[in-house]
Amino acid sequence: MAAEFVIAGRRELPGGDEPWQLRLESDEGSIVVYTPQSDEYRAHVARVVGFEPRTIVMVRKAWDCAQVVAEVLAEAIDGYVYCDFGNDPVFDAAGTHVPYASREELAAAMHAAFCNPAPYFERWEEAAKAAFSERLKVDPVLAAENDWSEI
Repeated sequence: MAAEFVIAGRRELPGGDEPWQLRLESDEGSIVVYTPQSDEYRAHVARVVGFEPRTIVMVRKAWDCAQVVAEVLAEAIDGYVYCDFGNDPVFDAAGTHVPYASREELAAAMHAAFCNPAPYFERWEEAAKAAFSERLKVDPVLAAENDWSEI
C-alpha cells in the first residue's frame, strides 16, 4: 500500500460532513483526496496527533506534489499533516486558517497548487537551508564536516 498524507483538522471542511473524494491530475501525475469514515481510524489519528480531529482528510500517494495539496488542505482546516508511513510529522498549520466558501473553491485552490508547486518547493528549500544553518551553529562536528575554508 502506498504511503499517504493524513491531515487532522481542528476545523471542519467547508460544506458539511458528507464523505468527500476528489482526484487531481497534472503533467507530473495524479493523487486522490478523500475523507475516511472509520471511527477506529479517527481514534488512531487522535492518538498520533495528540488532539481529537474535527475532520480527517487523506491524500494518496505521499510525494512532493501531494504534500503541496496536503498543506493547502491543512491551512483550510487548521490541520496537522503527517505521513502514515511511520507517522512522521510534515506540517502544522495551527492558527493559519484560510477560509474557503465551499469544497469546490477549496478543490480549485488545491488543483492550482498541485499544478504549480514551485512556490512551495522554494519555501521548503529555504526552510531546509535555514535549519541546516542553525544546526551548524550548535553542532561542532557537523560544522567541522562542512568547513570548506581550506579548499
